[in-house]
Amino acid sequence: SPEFPAHDAIGSFRPASARKFSHDSAKSPDFFVLSALILIGIQLAKTGIGSRKGMVMANTTHDQQMRMAQDVSISLGSISLWATLQLPAENSGLVLFAHGSGSTRFSPRNQFVAQVMREAGLGTLLFDLLTPEEETIDLQTRHLRFDIPLLARRLVAVTGWVKNQPETSHLRLGYFGASTGAAAALIAAAELNDEISAVVS
Repeated sequence: SPEFPAHDAIGSFRPASARKFSHDSAKSPDFFVLSALILIGIQLAKTGIGSRKGMVMANTTHDQQMRMAQDVSISLGSISLWATLQLPAENSGLVLFAHGSGSTRFSPRNQFVAQVMREAGLGTLLFDLLTPEEETIDLQTRHLRFDIPLLARRLVAVTGWVKNQPETSHLRLGYFGASTGAAAALIAAAELNDEISAVVS
């Protein structure tokens, strides 16, 4: 198994300066969201990118906050994955969401968490880990949603795409993973190491 880097993570443990938070997201969703937001916000702010200048102020209008919100098709070799990229007018980093098994980028919980993060000045990228064709097959077989190595490779590839886009190439990156997406996020972060500033799983 890969050796995970010293990213902070909720619900995960790594010895090197990692913090462990005990939570039950079903019973305490507010604690889960707040912990995720604080953790990612602190990590992405370490080099000063997340300074007050990078935060969205309370009196900023919604249109200003959502200066860029777009559905994009991410081409990865022979496949394409659909994603929703939203960047506040001034942002301190970008969080990539890896959804759980049987879900998509439209997951209500992830949508809610993403909204909270954007209101605090973080950009978000919610994307489908499977293509529409794969999702159709998986509804019958249910095997792709549990193929963690495949999901991790997809997350690594999407991260590479992000790093090559003019509007996101300069941003510090974090992962937010749920269920099988959490496992994929930890594996991807271990592979990319210093390219990922924080992991919430």
